[in-house]
Amino acid sequence: MTGKLIHMKKQLANMVLVLVSLVCGLLFVELGLGLLEKGALYKSGISRISDPVLKYRLPPHLFPEIDSKGFRNKSGNDPFDVVILGDSHAYGYGVEAQHNFPEQFSKLTGLSSYNYGMGGYGPAQYAFLAGPALEKTPKTLVVSIFMGNDLLDACEIANEQAYWKKYFDEKGLSSERCGNRLLPFDQDLKPGGQWLASRMKAFIKGTRVGSLLNHHIWLPLRGWWQLNVQARNDETVLPVDDKVVTSLFRVWPNHTPKAKEGMNITQHMLQRILAASRQMNTRVVLLVIPSKQNVYFEYLHAAGYRLPQFFAESVEAERAYSTRLISFVTKQGGTGISAFERLTSLVDQGLEIYPVDDDSHPKSIGYLQYAKTLASVLRN
Repeated sequence: MTGKLIHMKKQLANMVLVLVSLVCGLLFVELGLGLLEKGALYKSGISRISDPVLKYRLPPHLFPEIDSKGFRNKSGNDPFDVVILGDSHAYGYGVEAQHNFPEQFSKLTGLSSYNYGMGGYGPAQYAFLAGPALEKTPKTLVVSIFMGNDLLDACEIANEQAYWKKYFDEKGLSSERCGNRLLPFDQDLKPGGQWLASRMKAFIKGTRVGSLLNHHIWLPLRGWWQLNVQARNDETVLPVDDKVVTSLFRVWPNHTPKAKEGMNITQHMLQRILAASRQMNTRVVLLVIPSKQNVYFEYLHAAGYRLPQFFAESVEAERAYSTRLISFVTKQGGTGISAFERLTSLVDQGLEIYPVDDDSHPKSIGYLQYAKTLASVLRN
């Protein structure tokens, strides 16, 4: 009995030693990645702070790349030549901070930039953040609109947060076509067990090690599995596998009444930004970012793919809305530009712009095209 007890104690001690060694090793790697500024590509769901206006934000200095305001900047010290508003496409989902488009834009032009981009934000948040953005007295305020979902986000926010529901009512903005599920901004509908599992998953993905494993191993494997094993060809997900495109396409429903309503709300928010900017004598540039389905539409059609009618209708609506937004801003003294042509030029060259899965965020080379588009009108 004593011998068995000693053996069990030794086994337990060995297990503890292995566990401690593993944790120490991971901490060492995490520290090394931090010093190299690698990983922590996106804090999707980790440590978000609920906000009654912005919906959520990140804690100050969550990582070295997150500043005192909770945004992805090395420094928040004024002044800045350019301040950029946007969603995850401005944040730089899927790439290290130095590869997001604000950083690449600064390298191209020599102009300093401050990045207010945050995943899940939309035109309402851009309009609200225009206030603190203009307080930084930039020469130019850039509003980046992702045509995949920003119109839908503009429509839905009034039914997600009481602050914007009240604002819409006061301004006479209709949100009837957007639905009516008004929730408290901090309400969590998940059961306790699911909430804990979700937080654990978010924590692991939010570490630098977990982030790199997620983006460079798990997501590519999942994309391969979805494309080759669970391939779908319907109105929402279209698999394409040829010499130029190896990816799944999520079709954004931009031809729906919800998007039409969102377009009206987006124009209202842009009007608010333009009016505030005129008072500060600040130039406004609208950067239109097309969806992946829009970028590849001509190629897919020419290659003979049987595109669902839903796909074509959504692309047609997206292009019409993009043109309207650029015209709307230009007529009021701003500048409207689109990254569409630069992205499609990469398609013509057969270059890989997007990941395999149905994510519409580009790789570093795609973010570079956003930066070059902006630099074409804002070079020093």
